[in-house]
Amino acid sequence: MSDAILGSVTIPVQINYEVTPTKLEVLDRSIDGTLIVNYVVNNENTAVTKYRFELSNVTRSQRMAIRAEALKTGNVYFVDHIMIPEVFSYTTDSIALQRHLGSTSATDIAITLDGVAQGVTVTTSAPTTGYVSVTSTGGMVFGTAGTTGTNNIVVYYIPKYEVHITNDSQQLLWRASSTDHIVKYNMSLEEC
Repeated sequence: MSDAILGSVTIPVQINYEVTPTKLEVLDRSIDGTLIVNYVVNNENTAVTKYRFELSNVTRSQRMAIRAEALKTGNVYFVDHIMIPEVFSYTTDSIALQRHLGSTSATDIAITLDGVAQGVTVTTSAPTTGYVSVTSTGGMVFGTAGTTGTNNIVVYYIPKYEVHITNDSQQLLWRASSTDHIVKYNMSLEEC
């Protein structure tokens, strides 16, 4: 697994790295006790998922560089090099992913249309039959027309998340004197 990138800082992904995808939904009970679930959906009527990340054992120098960058820009980009799925319904040959690409290597993107694997090129050029052109900002153009259907496009890719730091903690693990000590830094990130 590759190292993660938070802003302009490279961080080794630790063994206890935690990613939590959360489907954006609201649960409520009606007067008669039935459960009502409302989902946030994109323009393809697909439920939106928001990600949260827990980074442990961040070094002091990494923490300081990340915090300084976050204070300047407000939000930072995060790439953990883990593929995620997105599902769409084919209505047109031009669809946009919910996030930018974290990797522009075609080997880090897998797309199926109507259950058939499509070739992938990362370019702004028009695709040929059987291929999908994907831009670094997540725009996709299909070279083969799909059948209009529900949830018939599945895309696996490495995203670039725009995140803000929700928690920045430090823990004193060991101290022998006023200058000799070990501190552990942790960061919690949430997708914007």
